[in-house]
Amino acid sequence: MSARLDAGAVDHARWVRVPPAGFPDVAAYARVMAEAHAGPGEAGELAEVLAYGMERYPRVYPGYGLHFHLEGPRGIPLAVYSAEFDLEGGEADADEELRALTHADADYAVEPPVVEEFGGGRLGTGIRVLRYFVDPDDGDGGDDGITVGLRYAWRVPEHGADVLVLTAAPDPARVLRAMDDIDAFARALRFAP
Repeated sequence: MSARLDAGAVDHARWVRVPPAGFPDVAAYARVMAEAHAGPGEAGELAEVLAYGMERYPRVYPGYGLHFHLEGPRGIPLAVYSAEFDLEGGEADADEELRALTHADADYAVEPPVVEEFGGGRLGTGIRVLRYFVDPDDGDGGDDGITVGLRYAWRVPEHGADVLVLTAAPDPARVLRAMDDIDAFARALRFAP
């Protein structure tokens, strides 16, 4: 997460903040987080999964903030990224920019994306986009499975920024089960004082 964005008060039973690149001891941090979420007796496997993700997932979107959503000590963490961008265009261009950030008009979606106004949070009113697509970068070049993408975006002129939150997974049910928690995470985002 940028130095200015803060996740605020999120449900720490569901979320693990991933430390920034260059953190000195990812394995130890992952172990502490795993013990907090699973208890000392069950933390081993979760610590390994968290450490693996903490080493690799930040490379997907360098410079973005990253939190893992957890369903429980044995579930696979879901990567949720956040970032801010300098404003592009004026207020008249806000809708177009937010739609571009969220891929609201993605021609690669297998059905029209679900685009909704999203409000109630500290960043004001933005949009939330849920879309299903076949990932062309899935590694095998095939179209075996559907990936679900969930993105949120806001224009925050008083901070000169557009804000983006995103996740995607080849397990649509996983993202849909986490959607209420991700909504709450998105609503908790704020610019740090």
